[in-house]
Amino acid sequence: MKIEHKENLDRFLLKTDEGEKIGEIEYRVANDSLIYVTRTEVSPEHGGKGYAGLLLDALVEWARKNNIKAVPICSYVVRAFEKNPDKYGDIAILK
Repeated sequence: MKIEHKENLDRFLLKTDEGEKIGEIEYRVANDSLIYVTRTEVSPEHGGKGYAGLLLDALVEWARKNNIKAVPICSYVVRAFEKNPDKYGDIAILK
């Protein structure tokens, strides 16, 4: 498995070693220090394996390195931020 950041497309992709796309997490840039996380999707045949969490963790790591805060719009990310304030509280902006 590998995660690719497609910054020009505002998304992270999770792919198999053979290049098959398994899932993605999308965001929208508000400004240099704020993004909106809009969608997380994992193909049905790969669901329930923690892949959405891997994508979220990659996005969060990138956001931290770049001093970016994240507003979750995607229901998966909203739940993850709410359930794990110790893990995501430093970048999360919840309504």
